[in-house]
Amino acid sequence: LRRCKRALQDEQNELLDQLRRQRGRSGARQLLPTASATVSQWADLLEPAVHEAYGAGHGAHSEGAPTTARAPRRLVSGLAEVIVKPLRERLETAVDAAPGDPGPEREAEIASRVGARYREWRVQELEHRVGDVLTAAYVRGVYDAAPEGSKLRWIAVEPGRCPDCDDNALETTTRGENFPTGQPFPPAHPGCRCVLTIEDRA
Repeated sequence: LRRCKRALQDEQNELLDQLRRQRGRSGARQLLPTASATVSQWADLLEPAVHEAYGAGHGAHSEGAPTTARAPRRLVSGLAEVIVKPLRERLETAVDAAPGDPGPEREAEIASRVGARYREWRVQELEHRVGDVLTAAYVRGVYDAAPEGSKLRWIAVEPGRCPDCDDNALETTTRGENFPTGQPFPPAHPGCRCVLTIEDRA
């Protein structure tokens, strides 16, 4: 979480530097780096923690045997999008909706809007999003370690909080099939902290 907060601050500083150079003359497309570049940077940042969570899930049912399992890069990149995509959408809106003609006044308005979006993300969103990423990595590790045809049980960490999660926890599901609400494994929604266990091996 600390590394993510530092990365957000660095991102904000780079965006504001770019804004100062362009004097508020450009829109979000010109100011922001490409989405793919941002996802790649965040994937690099998150990768060690994702590997650790994935490995813990992968080894959770190995009867104490150590595991060196590493999350596939495509999984790491997909999880990075959980953090990158919503923030980027807010930044694009903040920049492109800024009123005024190009110049110092619009530059100041954009800077204020960008600062507000990053501040909201750090204070209100980031910790929850990082939790989503690590929970998903752990669960995917459990799922990938389960033999084909084994029985999986959805564990609702907070019973009664989410009807869908409670429904999924009622009975086991065969690996490769979906739980009642359509997911092959948790999470069911943002903020979901449900996990998965291997009930019976095939």
